[in-house]
Amino acid sequence: MPYQEEMGSCNIPSVDSLIPQRAVVSYSRADYRISEEATRKCEAYVQDLIQHPQGRMVGSVDFDEDRHLIDKAKLRDVLPPGLSEQQFANVLLLSVTTEAATDTYAQVFHESDRRYGAKWLVRLTDHVWVPDETEHSEPFKDVLLVMGYAEEDLNRRIRESREKIYEHTSGDTPVQLTHFGTFQEHLTDNWHGFAGFIVKRFDPRRGRKILSVKKRETLHTMWYGDLTEILVADNPELRYQVTDTTKRFRMPGNNYAPEVEAVSMQLISLMGGDFRKIERGLVRIMSGSYCDNIEYLGEAVIDLLAEKAGQESPMPLKLARKLSQTPAVGRVVNLIAGQVVQQREGFKPATPGERIFWEATSPIRSLVSQTTEGMNFVG
Repeated sequence: MPYQEEMGSCNIPSVDSLIPQRAVVSYSRADYRISEEATRKCEAYVQDLIQHPQGRMVGSVDFDEDRHLIDKAKLRDVLPPGLSEQQFANVLLLSVTTEAATDTYAQVFHESDRRYGAKWLVRLTDHVWVPDETEHSEPFKDVLLVMGYAEEDLNRRIRESREKIYEHTSGDTPVQLTHFGTFQEHLTDNWHGFAGFIVKRFDPRRGRKILSVKKRETLHTMWYGDLTEILVADNPELRYQVTDTTKRFRMPGNNYAPEVEAVSMQLISLMGGDFRKIERGLVRIMSGSYCDNIEYLGEAVIDLLAEKAGQESPMPLKLARKLSQTPAVGRVVNLIAGQVVQQREGFKPATPGERIFWEATSPIRSLVSQTTEGMNFVG
């Protein structure tokens, strides 16, 4: 039997009966198929992570160590221009509340196993990801305490976060969850990095602790990316589920601190974030999710750009989307679109064949680049 047929989505009990606590997974699908060989590869990958842990865990926080209120004048002196003390506190509060809800997120991954039979995903969640993530909230709480926040208030926020309903809308199949994981962990990695380097300016020890959380998120991004690639390599049709997740992607912070998440782009900019660098990371993730297949990447980017533009799509983009789905010329259109993405990210053709195709498609690439100027296909 080449593909698993235990498709939980064909006869699914109600979500409310499966996850009565705090997580709601909004929809399911019947087109998830992977081979037994791919399942074994995923199982082996997860087992290796369990048996051979990578990197150093964050560790618990000693809240009594070096407890003191920081000098507010010193704090204001080290904050980047335009970033207020309250805005930076909001950055840390978003981290505290979202990182505290680990058990709720884990329910979403358990639900995927119930629907699609992915024991390796549950093992990754329970034996690797959850023990790691449960250590991530405390370092941010520790900084807020020395900034003058009352522990009672922070504990209340954490408790409310853990009691909130989390609605997951970015897809429920194992490949959608691993791809969601790469996006979410990459963005969290950047967010924690910006915060950690700022904290390090006024409290080096606590700043290093937050940066140790960032390092763990970097590893998580890599793990989820590797698993996504295994699944798509086994069944290329899953790339459409990956693209669907990219379209639907929402950070968990929208559930826990929507008022902060709504201005997160502004906060990233104020903290000194480089959006082009973040986007390059997301493009690398997308490319890996499509097994570094430039045709698949181009196909996805055309779809994503057209979806985001909606009725306002420029005519060349509408035509490209139509041609992209046409067997006769679709491959060429998708390859060119993939090249446009590579061009934006500074790609240089390496082989003679790549160079010939690159030169031959230069005029078309220029037209597409002009048409899509200023349009972001991720984020």
